[in-house]
Amino acid sequence: MDEKPKQIHDVDMTIKHEIEIYEEPLVFSGENIYLKQEPTQTCGTSLKLRLQTQPDKKPYQCFQCEKSFQKNNDLQFHLMTHSGEKPYHCIHCEKAFTRKDTLLVHLRKHTGEKPYQCAQCEKTYSEKRQLKRHLSTHNEEKAYQCRECEKDFSCNIELTRHIITHSGKKPYQYRECEEAFTRNSELTRHMMTHNGEKPYQCRKCEKAFTRNSELTCHMITHNGEKPYQCRECEKAFTRNSELTCHMRTHTGEKPYHCSQCIEGFSQIKKTESHVMEHSGQKTYQCKECEKAFLCNSELTRHMMTHSGAKPYQCRECGKTFTRNSGLTCHMRTHTGEKPYNCSQCGKDFPQKQYLKRHMIAHSGEKPYQCKECEKAFSCNRDLTSHMMTHSGEKPYQCRECEKTFSRNSELTRHMMTHSGEKPYQCRECEKAFSRNSELTRHMRLHMK
Repeated sequence: MDEKPKQIHDVDMTIKHEIEIYEEPLVFSGENIYLKQEPTQTCGTSLKLRLQTQPDKKPYQCFQCEKSFQKNNDLQFHLMTHSGEKPYHCIHCEKAFTRKDTLLVHLRKHTGEKPYQCAQCEKTYSEKRQLKRHLSTHNEEKAYQCRECEKDFSCNIELTRHIITHSGKKPYQYRECEEAFTRNSELTRHMMTHNGEKPYQCRKCEKAFTRNSELTCHMITHNGEKPYQCRECEKAFTRNSELTCHMRTHTGEKPYHCSQCIEGFSQIKKTESHVMEHSGQKTYQCKECEKAFLCNSELTRHMMTHSGAKPYQCRECGKTFTRNSGLTCHMRTHTGEKPYNCSQCGKDFPQKQYLKRHMIAHSGEKPYQCKECEKAFSCNRDLTSHMMTHSGEKPYQCRECEKTFSRNSELTRHMMTHSGEKPYQCRECEKAFSRNSELTRHMRLHMK
């Protein structure tokens, strides 16, 4: 029977790069250090362990997950991830961390400090690793290649994350809803959707976000900066990811597919929302009125109907919107732009959803059927509105006269009767209307 490994207490551990004594690593149990073989050198009364510290040697091993580390300090910090201990607290948002240096980096998000600057474009970053990743975009060197699909990456950490997408492995799971994620950062963000935490707040409109990157992108909406421009139509965007999605409208690429009906989508978020429509599961519930939604983005938009927040304003007529996309579509009523064209009859539309509804009119398809009276509709929105005629539900109420409506759009039109607002103006005779449809009918009089 093998003897129990010898316990080493009060060890004077002298690290020497040039001397190698042990082939077997030290093992850390959480309380004591054990040697897997007898030491071969001693000096006086103290035992000196001379360890080789080449990058490939990681002598300190965690007994819980068998992960290895080069330094004992790194192992100690790692053990806190198992115990859940986070002794370093942020004074601004009470967020806690296992390491002091991580806390210091986090504090820069509150102070706005960005000490690391790119020498080529003078862009600044709060972390050194962010600057290193950014520098790779200048030299375009991508030395790390995926063996599965041959995609190249500028750093090893990006390659590691990418490889997980091939394996399908999702090691980070939330206990409340059992949803799993490929990254710990994704799990952290998901937890905020449950507790409602939004630590990053805009100083101009007080809108709050779960991520600092979302706040950064939001700030661009205030200054109007759109640095990413499409080469095909010169349309500009605040984010590179938005430009990437937009390019698919030119190429027709739809890389994301529904596993149930094989319908293709240009964005993964649209695919996830579509899959939810099949299941009918509405997991995101409003705390104000208990209304449930298929995805978190729909709940966020709905919450604005309670708060009345409309941070996006039209410069032409002063009309405000809850979403930037709503403002973009509205601007087309002023410019007359109709970028979406029907391939069958040549009719143009200002919004993609209008074109989709119109295309169904050509096919005659009505896939959405009422369970009460079996009446069928070409889009889910019409079915939802129709269902309210059976239930009598009118959730949208006017604050002026308390009149209620089944649709938010009906409430918006009604509010104009109180304010006298007529945002749709004829360019020929300057006559104004409260609805775009009224303006369209009026324009036909000039065309006769």
